[in-house]
Amino acid sequence: MRKRVWLAGILAGSILLSACGRNEKDKAQEKKDDPAQNSQEQTQQQTPEEPPAPDPAQPPETAENKAAPQELVAVSTALHDWDEGRMENLRLACQAVHGAVIPAGGSFSFNEALGERTEEKGYRPAIAFENGEKVMEVGGGVCQVSTTLFLAAQQGGMEILERHPHQLPVPYAGEGQDAAVEYGSLDFRFQNPTASPVEIGCWLTGDSVIVSLTVQ
Repeated sequence: MRKRVWLAGILAGSILLSACGRNEKDKAQEKKDDPAQNSQEQTQQQTPEEPPAPDPAQPPETAENKAAPQELVAVSTALHDWDEGRMENLRLACQAVHGAVIPAGGSFSFNEALGERTEEKGYRPAIAFENGEKVMEVGGGVCQVSTTLFLAAQQGGMEILERHPHQLPVPYAGEGQDAAVEYGSLDFRFQNPTASPVEIGCWLTGDSVIVSLTVQ
């Protein structure tokens, strides 16, 4: 009798273990077949870590804290001739030069900036020098702009590549301080030796020509 009871207990325990095993397998299969639960777990596993907070000691670069342009020099030469044709030539020359940017290590050519001075471009006859004499020439007077630019480039630390004196004295600059130009033969050129771009500003007022050089 005791032997039968003992065998019955063993058999009941075996059945219980078998049922528990089946329950665990069924739960695992249900978990595997549940797409919502699997998607949630994958989302939790793939959630990236939050980026570190910005360092308050290193503020982000904004328009306010960027380095402002720095003017290297501003030079002016006084007007001594208000002839209508000459004034128009000066205006066109200033317009052609104004806003030109010379990159770091780059060079600037006055003749390239203006091109040939022709009536088609609006230039007019005005006094110029030729063979040591004063003559009327289309584009006459633009040398005051090239001279003012030469003075600014010289004082602003630019490297002068080409510069020619006038055949006769000019009233707006001292000896050795002028820069004669003639398209196709005489040019004024300089190089920007700085590590930053340099912008030219050029204006004609009622009494002077003004040129500035500004580091960008």
